[in-house]
Amino acid sequence: MRGRAVLVLLAFLTLPAIAWADEVSTLVDKVVAAYGGRQKLAAIRTLHETGQISSLRTGQTGSLERWFATPDRLRIDMRYANGEAESRILHKTVAYRNGTPAQGPLVAATQLQAARFRLPLLLTERPAKLTGTSPEGWTLLAVDLGDGMTVEAQIDANAMIRRSRGLLAMGGQVMEFATDYDDFRKVDGVLIAHREGHAAMGMATGESRLDKVEVNPALGDAVFKP
Repeated sequence: MRGRAVLVLLAFLTLPAIAWADEVSTLVDKVVAAYGGRQKLAAIRTLHETGQISSLRTGQTGSLERWFATPDRLRIDMRYANGEAESRILHKTVAYRNGTPAQGPLVAATQLQAARFRLPLLLTERPAKLTGTSPEGWTLLAVDLGDGMTVEAQIDANAMIRRSRGLLAMGGQVMEFATDYDDFRKVDGVLIAHREGHAAMGMATGESRLDKVEVNPALGDAVFKP
């Protein structure tokens, strides 16, 4: 009888965990479906995006060009009207800023930028955890990338990711990089946000507006080198 009672108690205690896992799985399935379905999302191997960028720090506007190759190659080139320019590159675990090898937090920050390009498919590739709700009432799902890095997706009632946060825990502190998403349009059957609002450590830094998005263009490895 005692053994049976223990088994009943264990089954009772695992019920919340099972319900929680089912809730996460159901939500992730809804998000993936809203963006075009798992098959179409998984078929995206490369992206090439062009558009406009504005900086709240300098008050400047300029051109934006981004290249991405799944899962961990990214290049972002920004050229401002006043002649300033910045280039960020991630080639797997190596990062560059303006052609100079990056170190420490800058490498991790660029890795977090590349990881958000994998949303929402990233939610299906690693265990996602419910971590609460945003002030807007959006559901928060977090994915642990290891090495102190976490990507959080904030999902609205229509299963759309309205904000992502890249969190980097280092030296007892947490650095936060947030992106708000808007102006969703379908490109080759996949929903892609064409407006992004950017923030770091809770302060808005600017926004990006995409004019053109190419899915699966041929990208040579040289694109992701200085």
